[in-house]
Amino acid sequence: MEEENTRSMEEIKLLAGLFQNILQNCKNLHPVVGEFIVQTSKLESQLRGITKTLAGVLDTFQAIAVRASSSNGSCKDIGECLSQVYVHNKALETHINNINN
Repeated sequence: MEEENTRSMEEIKLLAGLFQNILQNCKNLHPVVGEFIVQTSKLESQLRGITKTLAGVLDTFQAIAVRASSSNGSCKDIGECLSQVYVHNKALETHINNINN
């Protein structure tokens, strides 16, 4: 009986030591996790700003492409190419919006 008590006490001490190690590791991890949260918040804010700016740029770019497409001569070909570029960049905008949400 006494042998079982001794073994149980040794196990308890071992578990307590492991628990203290885990707590110490968590204390060391806490500042890094806090910094990660701050940085991801900054990234989210910047991505939202980029999305708004990109939307404005693409709207203007689309207006240029439409006007070039509706003109005569080689500008029409350039307008069609610009329209393709617009479509690809619009897909990029959609992808960034999906990241934000």
